[in-house]
Amino acid sequence: MASLLIDPYVGLDAALQKRLLAYATDLAVKSLGCDPVRFIRGYHCCRVTRNLQMLGAFGHLTRVKNKPAFATWIPMAADMLGRHLKRIEDLELPGVYAIARQIADLRS
Repeated sequence: MASLLIDPYVGLDAALQKRLLAYATDLAVKSLGCDPVRFIRGYHCCRVTRNLQMLGAFGHLTRVKNKPAFATWIPMAADMLGRHLKRIEDLELPGVYAIARQIADLRS
């Protein structure tokens, strides 16, 4: 679900992402008996993981595969990573936060 909701090619706005997450959460609670807080927390963690994968893919395609068009997606993915990390600030992820800082430093 995180892959679809944050996919840069799909381009869902934040309000629609929020509504779809609420819908999925409601279904998970009703159908599977999930704890809604844990479900949403898991979604936020998956979002960061997917975001890191996107950055890696865009970098690989740009630098290794020599497809410079993918470089245009890197700033958006970097900004997105910063926003996504703020939702899980209480987790101890020093390596991930270091990567985000390095990306931000490169862009400034």
